[in-house]
Amino acid sequence: MKDLTAGPPTKQMLELAGMLMTNMLAGKLLSIVNMFWLGQLGPEAQAAVTLAVNPVAMMMAVAPITSVGARVLISHAVGGKCRELACRVFNEAFGVVLFASISIALVASCARAEVAAWLSPDPRTAEFISAFFGWYVLAGALQIPLALMAAGLGGTGDVRPGSVAQMGSVALNIVVAPVLIFGWMGVPALGIAGAGLAALISVGCAVAALSWYLLRSGTYLQLLPRLWLSRPTILWRLLAIGLPTGLQTAASAGCMLVFTLLLRPFGPVEQAAFGIGQRMYQFALLPILALGSAATLIAGQNFGARAFDRVYASFKTHLSLGILIAPVLWALAQLYARTAAAWFSDDPAVIEATAHFLRIMSYSLFPMGVLSASNAVLTAFGNTLAVLITAAGSYLLGTILPAWALSQLPGFNSTWLWELTVGSVVFEMIGSLLLLRLELNKYERSSCVAGQ
Repeated sequence: MKDLTAGPPTKQMLELAGMLMTNMLAGKLLSIVNMFWLGQLGPEAQAAVTLAVNPVAMMMAVAPITSVGARVLISHAVGGKCRELACRVFNEAFGVVLFASISIALVASCARAEVAAWLSPDPRTAEFISAFFGWYVLAGALQIPLALMAAGLGGTGDVRPGSVAQMGSVALNIVVAPVLIFGWMGVPALGIAGAGLAALISVGCAVAALSWYLLRSGTYLQLLPRLWLSRPTILWRLLAIGLPTGLQTAASAGCMLVFTLLLRPFGPVEQAAFGIGQRMYQFALLPILALGSAATLIAGQNFGARAFDRVYASFKTHLSLGILIAPVLWALAQLYARTAAAWFSDDPAVIEATAHFLRIMSYSLFPMGVLSASNAVLTAFGNTLAVLITAAGSYLLGTILPAWALSQLPGFNSTWLWELTVGSVVFEMIGSLLLLRLELNKYERSSCVAGQ
């Protein structure tokens, strides 16, 4: 456990963000490496993975429902110096996660052929989707308890075990994936199915390692099986915080799914470019997202300790750092988008389409820095409903409905979708700032009343 209610917020944020970014970097690196290996199988394989990942991402919306709620409440408990409450929150959430993971894996595995046929009318691409999805959906189900364990430890201010487990999982996947895909060292060549199986093996090892760590008696946060199925006392508070985040994750995945379906008329090249570009864009966002996660942990503990001046300091620190980072990321995207795209495909059309996507989307990095700071503090307060409201408005009113309307017009092309996405991020940023101002005003008034 690490106490974040004392000490310089800037130093704490940089330390936490550095570890969290390393963790996120490992995950994004894995995604990019897999796209590189799958590129050897052709654009159809890359398009298949792009399509298959979206329903798994929607399935994994269960993960933030429990992990975000647990992280917020555990950080409040740690700030309030109540270890017993932190352990109860974690174990009640874990019981729900076990049931959800098993149920999701069974249902999704049985429906993989139908999902593949729905996602792509091309028989070869659908075959790729089904082969990959069969293993990958099981890995996705295991990601749910893995996310909860890492988030629970993060709520205590200790992000190192989760990061080490994640990096170990990624390293294992990077080694195992090409062996299973291409049949190296005498192993049967499984093709695209090998990428899914490699993900399952690596995630399973990470879950086992963190479970062992949390079953030890000396840890601040412990796995206590007797509480998993006991009568919940705080589960509903956890779900009230986590459910909006889960819905937001599902909405985001749904938005990406809409985009992939709107790109179907343009063929596998445009779909492959979107898959590669989206992963590279998420890679560029890592510093901003890491700062957001760190700000949430710091603000959460200080909210539990009722140190509102430090909560506000965490927001200002994130905002200042984000303003410094965004222009650098934008310049890199403008100058080296085509060079980076060429790492993952040798198809000239895919390279050009990917670079075009990245150059347009890089303009959204500026509002993303502000949005991340605002959402971090709202989440630390436990007001994830405000985050959901702005995100849902952005996805539905700023992205999905306009995108569908534009697709009906003559001359419709992918550029319209990317420009629309940038505008929706600006819209979401404005809404989040307004709701954060209302939230801060509420706690400022309550502090004044308490001081009278």
